Amino acid sequence: MFAAIRELPLADRRVVTLHLDGLSYAEIEQTTGLSQSVIGTRLSRARARLAERLNAKEARK
Repeated sequence: MFAAIRELPLADRRVVTLHLDGLSYAEIEQTTGLSQSVIGTRLSRARARLAERLNAKEARK
């Protein structure tokens, strides 16, 4: 999973990493200057990309 996270675009990877570190949307907002709606969008997009990559990896096994 961490390899797939490293493949995300930098902006998405940063938000995902902060969220995995336990920061709330409000804390990520303070850290990055992004609005909470943008944070939610980036996390949603990143989750979809991660799911695609992990599913593709499983399909190749």
